[in-house]
This record gives sequence, structure tokens and C-alpha cells, in this order.
Amino acid sequence: IMHSQVTAEKGVTIAGKGVLVGGMTRAGEEVKAKVLGSKLSVGTEIEVGINPTLKEEYFNLQETLKESKKNHEKIVKGLATLNQLKSRMLSSFPTDKQAMLEKLRSADEQMNSSMEAAKARFEELDKRMSQMRGGRIIVGDTIHPGVKLTIGKSVRRFDEVVKNLRNNKIGRASCRERV
Repeated sequence: IMHSQVTAEKGVTIAGKGVLVGGMTRAGEEVKAKVLGSKLSVGTEIEVGINPTLKEEYFNLQETLKESKKNHEKIVKGLATLNQLKSRMLSSFPTDKQAMLEKLRSADEQMNSSMEAAKARFEELDKRMSQMRGGRIIVGDTIHPGVKLTIGKSVRRFDEVVKNLRNNKIGRASCRERV
């Protein structure tokens, strides 16, 4: 497999020459290959131990929550401004400003509701991801420079060739280096 984006819920096994070079390979449980990367130090990333679909949803939700928070802050500022104006103007508060105030109140309620649901889902995903165990990378022979292995939340980058692995199982203990 060369310069590809591969995603699998369970595992990826590269048969034949067993070479995985370039791109990103994600698997929920296992990746098995004879050779990872190439002599040219081509960037090759392998992630196992976290369901790729959950991970993608987790990061998308994280971005959505960040954007929602920014938008909610704008709504709150608008509400504060209009409420101040209304308290100063009392009975002469313009109807168009009143309509805007009502729209902002409605938007605030909707935003709060959707943010609560998104936060609950985010916390659920975070809990599920932290509970995931296992994940392994089995290398039959060589890991070249430029390879980045991620098992769960543990990461290891290879800057030198590692040879003669003979189906070495690379688990969390081998990827303790944090990035």
C-alpha cells in the first residue's frame, strides 16, 4: 500500500511484500505489515487502538463545540447590549429592537440546547475512547525513518531504521514517547 488513506474498524493486514509506505493507516485493533515506511523517510502514519470512526466524530464535535462557543458569546453580547438599551429607553424601546431581542433570546435557547447535547455526546465519546484497550502493530521486518506509530494515546516516531523485527508486536510500552 503506497501513499494511501486507509481506515478499518478492526484491522489491516498487508500480504505479499507487506510494504506500507506513506499516507495514513487507521485501524481499531491491529495493523500487520512486513515493512513500514521506506529508505527515503516518506511520512507514514499508523494509528491503532481507537476506533477511527469514533475518533473522527470526537474531533469534529470538538471543532463544532469551539465554533458554537464563539457564536454563543456573540449572542450573549448582543443580548446584553439590547437589554441595557431597553432599560435606558423604557417605554420608547423601538419595535425593531424588541424583535431583534426576541430573536436573540430564541437563538440563545436553541444554542444552549444544542451545546448541551453536543457536550453530552463529546463526554460520552471521550469516556469510550479512554476505555479502549489494546491495539497493536505487528512488523515482520523493518521500520524506516519517517514512520509515526500511534497506539491509543501513545506515540512514537522513528528517526532511524529498525531491522530484523521478526513479527515483533509493537504495543503501548513501545510507544510511550509523547508528542
